[in-house]
Amino acid sequence: MTNKLQTSKYQFSNAGFTLMELLIVIGIIILLAAIFVPIGLNFYQIQVFNQTNDQVIWLLKQARASAMSQKNNSAFGLYFNNQQITLYQGASYQTRQADLDVNYKIPESVKIEGLGEINFSLGAGLPSQIGPIILSSNKIKKEITLNSIGLIDY
Repeated sequence: MTNKLQTSKYQFSNAGFTLMELLIVIGIIILLAAIFVPIGLNFYQIQVFNQTNDQVIWLLKQARASAMSQKNNSAFGLYFNNQQITLYQGASYQTRQADLDVNYKIPESVKIEGLGEINFSLGAGLPSQIGPIILSSNKIKKEITLNSIGLIDY
């Protein structure tokens, strides 16, 4: 028996991609990136804004519910500071029990204006201040309004 080396029936050339083909592929990738990166970033910013809006609404409801249910026999409130919201327990931010604070960071792209501190009274849950809380980011703006009986309109 003799071993014969069989040659493959497939022949491969040593030629790779041409420079022109590479430039066309790179151009297509750059074009697609130029189209879809801004769309993706805009979508991400909208999602961050909506999540922050939902978080502010949830915190308002949480503070009011805690005050109305007389949790720890205390009033509750929210303090808006630069890029942070503090959920506190006490009659005001100044007289609160600081060791019970819960802080929530606000993304830098979102600005909050309007009410700086809202305290909900023990038992009744009536707010110390009424009016709008305005969230804004680039071209997006939403208003959350707190009325005299503590209901939130958004």
